[in-house]
Amino acid sequence: MDRIEQLDLKIMRYQPLAPSSWLPLPTELENSRSLINVENTKDHLCAVWAILASLHHQEVGDPKDPVCYERWLKTFTMHNVEFPLKLNDISRLESGNQLRINLFGWDSEKAELFPVYISKVRQAVPLVELLYYDNLNNQSHYVAITNFNGLASRVRGGERNSSSWRHFCRRCMVGFRTRKRLEKHGIDCDQFKPQCIRYPDPNNQEQCWLRFKNYHYQHRLSHVIYADFESLLLPISTVAPDPATSYTIRVQQHKMFAYAMIMVGPDGKSIKSDLYTDEKDAMKTFVVTLFEWEKEIGKAKSEANIGMPADWKAPASITDCFICGLPLEANLLVDPVVRDHDHYSGQVRI
Repeated sequence: MDRIEQLDLKIMRYQPLAPSSWLPLPTELENSRSLINVENTKDHLCAVWAILASLHHQEVGDPKDPVCYERWLKTFTMHNVEFPLKLNDISRLESGNQLRINLFGWDSEKAELFPVYISKVRQAVPLVELLYYDNLNNQSHYVAITNFNGLASRVRGGERNSSSWRHFCRRCMVGFRTRKRLEKHGIDCDQFKPQCIRYPDPNNQEQCWLRFKNYHYQHRLSHVIYADFESLLLPISTVAPDPATSYTIRVQQHKMFAYAMIMVGPDGKSIKSDLYTDEKDAMKTFVVTLFEWEKEIGKAKSEANIGMPADWKAPASITDCFICGLPLEANLLVDPVVRDHDHYSGQVRI
């Protein structure tokens, strides 16, 4: 490796779902009438208490008191499920208790509600909807959602044209005026994974306009290499596969014995070509030849005026790139004849 022209490194914090005991609701949701936050201060079963609250909150005196749900806890199936509840175990609670569970998350920084897990169960069984959130101390918690449309309306009520939204899609959080429109939307939305649709902020001009950014795609190529390979198909002897597992049977080996390749410049004319036929070392020779052509490639790049049109003439002074409009580096403006502007590195060639 001679050089690295571009390196993108993206780092994000991975935080698996691992709720603790009771936590107060986020400030934006503390007055919501669509949530029940069971105050389980002595255990890590907040997901279980939230499920029981979703199912039986209308049958108890104090919906936030876990003692009120203990009679249903005895019959609640938690086999092979570890607590605090993890995302991968939600399906086990569904099958063990004949439930449908939808899980939503809360982003405190963006004040945003988003889907985390949407049940794949299609049977007519009770629906339970939960909210998962955390705090700055990496503590997290589950609470019961008793009115999803009410919660979504409260969260997304400040968006443009949202005052008439009464019915919300669980999979994409888009709101609709009528249930009929929601059901029509669900025919297509059910085919995709859950996601949160964000609309541009009308007060933010950067979000309201789409701009072309891949300026390097507008450059003409300095060269293109076309290669064609010829191979012998040699039979392969192998043992019988295990029918109890997935397998692929290899029947032939492709052994390269010849190749032909050509380097073409921006004018469509050949710069260099090569033809080789010898089954002993055809692949090795091809790779070695490419490295030998590297010098020719560098020469092709220097001679090809790939950044500017063929009839381009340097003006008296150049300050901005004619493609992207961004200013060129000041220390390279001494000579105004700029031949190429690299939109990866930002450098110009004089």
